[in-house]
This record gives sequence, structure tokens and C-alpha cells, in this order.
Amino acid sequence: MLRERTPLFRKTLLILDLLLTVLSFLVAVIVVNGPLGESQAQSEISTGFSATLLVGITLVWTWLLLKHPQYGQFRGMQLMQILYPVVRAIAVGTLILGFWMVFVEMDRMGRSTILLTFAGVNLLLLVGLRLSIWLVLVGLRSHGYNYRNVLIVGTGSRAKAFAESVHQHPAWGLRIEGYVDWDYSLLGRQVNGSRVIGVLDTFAEVLDQHVIDEVVFFVPRRWLETIESAVRACESRGIRVRIGADLFQLSLAKAELGNFVGMPMVTYQTAYIGGSAWLLKRFVDIAIASLGLVACLPVFVMLGIMIKLTSPGPIFFSQQRVGLNGRLFWLYKFRSMEVNAEARQQEVAGLNQMSGPMFKAAKDPRITPIGRVIRKWSLDELPQFYNVLRGDMSLVGPRPSLPKEISQFEPWQKRRLSVRPGITGLWQVKGRNNIHNFEEWMKLDLQYIDNWSFGRDLKIVGQTLPAVLIGKGAS
Repeated sequence: MLRERTPLFRKTLLILDLLLTVLSFLVAVIVVNGPLGESQAQSEISTGFSATLLVGITLVWTWLLLKHPQYGQFRGMQLMQILYPVVRAIAVGTLILGFWMVFVEMDRMGRSTILLTFAGVNLLLLVGLRLSIWLVLVGLRSHGYNYRNVLIVGTGSRAKAFAESVHQHPAWGLRIEGYVDWDYSLLGRQVNGSRVIGVLDTFAEVLDQHVIDEVVFFVPRRWLETIESAVRACESRGIRVRIGADLFQLSLAKAELGNFVGMPMVTYQTAYIGGSAWLLKRFVDIAIASLGLVACLPVFVMLGIMIKLTSPGPIFFSQQRVGLNGRLFWLYKFRSMEVNAEARQQEVAGLNQMSGPMFKAAKDPRITPIGRVIRKWSLDELPQFYNVLRGDMSLVGPRPSLPKEISQFEPWQKRRLSVRPGITGLWQVKGRNNIHNFEEWMKLDLQYIDNWSFGRDLKIVGQTLPAVLIGKGAS
């Protein structure tokens, strides 16, 4: 079985990264505390804190750097792709350590300043290291060194597009040795500046007659079985194989090759929030939901008393909603409507301003006087911090729908169930009170899913806060 061994370069790069990370931390401590340090009492505290933080940084940075599949890859990568893993690791790591410092009450005596200074210095050093390596490699490759010879199997559109990319990016360090095809009539012909040097029937001979470092197969689905002997020929010679197979013509789902329960598999999925990104999103969800529940406890008590005094019935309203991939859960809100509001749904059906299966009325008569106030400031949503803590919801995501609404969705609209629903989302910040077209709402949710990033979540949260503060909640 073919295996890609972890290159020595990747291990060396990790060691250099960690050494520069330790150096960055020492520089940050000196910058903040001064070269002579603090008083003895403060120095003992700072030394203990510094040692703890340095261990945490080393562990977190190692995990985040190695977690990214592109870490340590320079060949076949553009400069921004090379820099991205380290920039992301520093950003995510700084956030994780920042939250940790808040929770353990260690944000004293300039410690947050040390963390931010460290992050800045670390970014400069690690990015500088990669730029230096990249410039050296570009220089070597411009003089004909450090190249890998690539043999392309197939002459279709994807094979040609691959060769075109290689020709346009000499810094990748790849050289097209030639093509191999199934068709004997193509032998000797030029394809995108390289010659067809063999056919699949004599593939082993081609490998023996040429210097080949990698073989890239671009194979139509119907011909997959025909390349097994060619792959085995590469295996026996220790030549790396890459397969760009057109298994399915899917417009949205992205393919990812990996291991699942110990078996190599190709995974297709449209929405992927996994790995360190998922852990960070979930960590922030738990952190903010926990802080929110504690900080809002006085508000909970005050609203509970006001709801009880102004309207008969329970303080909280619970309703079954549909969550991740169709999971049912109970959503909690402060009650803003009459107790029999759901029974009166048909009475107010004519007030609906929303197209499609959703119901939304600007002047719903079922809303209580205090309900209008708490809806205006989105205070009725506060109990959903509990749903976030349980894992039913996230801080940011599509709003959770009712089961009866989901049953009326078209197939393409059900893709919004592929992520956890959220307290806020793109629909809210784009002006939920002004969007009455159901399809437009669904497209905003899918736009969020297809373009998800942690930074985008932060942006949505940042846009939500002003809307809440100026009272642009639900009508």
C-alpha cells in the first residue's frame, strides 16, 4: 500500500517554528517587563505565569500547526497557501490562550499585553521564516534545481488544466515529463507543450525509461479499473501517486481524501466545519454562552418578574425545533406571547408578511405588551445561551425552523440543516424585518454555509451587537 512518509523537511520546519515561538515569547516578556525585570515579589509571580503560559503556547502551537494538512508543504503551493496555516494557527492560538487567561483570572500585571506582543512577534518571525525559505526555493528552481518530474496519465481537460497551472507557476518546482494515454494514436503528439511519451499498456516501461518522481492520474470514472496495474507499478518503484478522478459531477460538494475508521475514503460534503476550526467555534460558543448566562442572571430575574406580573402563564416558552441534520430539540425563549398563541395561529394567518412556509407578522396581536419590549431588544433570545451550552445551537448560524416548516422546504433549502442553527446569523444582520421573501432568506443562510469562516462568525456577532443595542430586534 502506498504511503507518504512524513518528510524530514516538515519535522525540521516544526522544530524551527517552535524555537522561534519560544524566542517570540522571551522577546515579549522582555518588552513588557523590561530587560531588568520587576521587583522580586512580582518576578516570582511573573516567572510562574510565564512558565505556565510558555508550556501552553508550545502545546497549542504544535497541535494547531500539525493539524493543518498543508503545513510544511511548499511544492505546488502559492505563497498565500504557504503562509495561511501559520497565520491561522497564531490567530486561533492567541484566542484560545486569551479565553483561558480570562477564565483563570490571570489577566493581571500586563499579561494580556505579553500575549498580544508575543502574537505579533511570532507572526513576524514565522512568516519571515517561510518567506526566506520560499525565496531560496524560487532561486534554486530558477536555476534548474529542486525540481520534481511529473508524469501525467490522461490527456483530457483536467489533465490539460493541471499542466497549464504547473507551467504558469515555476516556483512550485514541478516539471512535466510527459503524458501517458490509452490511445495509441496520440503517441508522440504535443499536449500543452509536453509530449505523449507512452500508453497505459506499456506504463512500466515508461517509468523505467524516464526519471519520474510523481505520477498524476486524471481518469474518467469508467476507466478506474484499468489503472490498477499502473498504480502497482508505481508502488513497486516507490513513486508517489496522485489520482484526480472524476467520480461524480457535483456542483457544491467538495471532495476530501482521508481515513475513516482506518480505511482510505473520498468524502464529499457541502458544509465542513471540522478539525481545529470546529473546536474553536465550539469553544467560543461554550465560553460566551457560559459568560452570558452568568452575566445575564440579574436580567433573567428582572424579566421573569415583569413577565409574571403583566401576563398570566409561564416565564419561559419552549418549542420543538429542527437542528443539525434534522435533530429535534427544545428551544427556550422568554415568553413574549399569550399562552394560547399557537392555538390562535389560524386567526392571524392573514397578517403573515413572509412568503413560503415561515410565519412573520409585524403587528401580531398575540404579542404581550412586555413581549414587544423584550422582542425589540432581542431579550427574549437570551435563554438560548442554554441551547448553545447544550450543543443544540451555536452563537452564529441559520435560525432554527419548526418541523412543519421543514416539511415544506424544497430539497435545496434543506441544506441549511447541515450546520447547527444559531442565535444570530446573516439573515439577522442583513435586516430580518425588511426581508419578506422566503427564498432570499434561504439563500442568505446557504451563503453563510458555503462561505463559512471563524472570522465571518466574528463579523456577524460584531454586526449583531449594534442592531441589538439600538433596538432592531424582531417586530
